[in-house]
Parts: sequence; structure tokens; C-alpha cells
Amino acid sequence: MASIKVAVQYGDHIADNAFVAGYLAERMNKQTIAQSLLLAQKLSHRVTTCSDAIIPSDSMRDIM
Repeated sequence: MASIKVAVQYGDHIADNAFVAGYLAERMNKQTIAQSLLLAQKLSHRVTTCSDAIIPSDSMRDIM
């Protein structure tokens, strides 16, 4: 049970980091808060649905 709990927490951290990275990237590109939140949400969702450690660029083209 402990290993499952750690894996879930690790997955949550990855999603959190992706959200923050997406938001900050858009804000640094002078996008609005709403646009930044939208990309952050898309990126966070994308990393949680990808089973690989590195997301292939083909899977990211629609939000890049």
C-alpha cells in the first residue's frame, strides 16, 4: 500500500509542476491570465494521461 500512495503523490507532483510550468511560460510570453490558465490546464492534463516519462513532441503539437 505504501508504494501505491507514493506513486499517486509523485503523479500529483508531476501534474502540479506541469501546471505551473504552463502558466509561467504563457505569462512570460505576455499572454493573459485566462490564456495562461488554459495552457496550464491542458499541459497538466496531458502529462497525467501520458504513460511515458517523456511526452513525445507529436503528442504536444496541438498545445505548442
